[in-house]
Amino acid sequence: MERRGEIQFAVNCAVGRSYQTGWYADPASASENREAVDTSRIYTHKANYHPDGGQFFWPRDRAALMALLAKPGDGVRPEDFVAFYCNGRFGIHIDPNVWHQPVFPLNSAAIFDDHQGRVHACVAIDLVTEFGCYLEVPLRVPRPI
Repeated sequence: MERRGEIQFAVNCAVGRSYQTGWYADPASASENREAVDTSRIYTHKANYHPDGGQFFWPRDRAALMALLAKPGDGVRPEDFVAFYCNGRFGIHIDPNVWHQPVFPLNSAAIFDDHQGRVHACVAIDLVTEFGCYLEVPLRVPRPI
């Protein structure tokens, strides 16, 4: 994962893909050439789940991260998503059928070991197309309760 300007990029070596996972500014005008001013949150618009197996993320450099998840079910809505904080001392295992996005590092760059099923079936949603919205994910250490 790497922040380039106002855009977050990811390379998924498990499936040989690279893509944008989010924006630190208005997605319509975000640029790789302009440094992000506010990195306390990120906007994202896609999520997916894998019906054939789980997925595992482990922060190789102990980078803190946020995992955006929603319970299984094809009736998922934007309000179903919850961000979970990980301080980088442990990994995240996502069960089959759980909606997720790639994890979001709190740092400008991080490397994660990732493992998932060999078949890699994927059901995806584009929240802009389906609901006309982006999800805003906090990228900060939560305050203790």
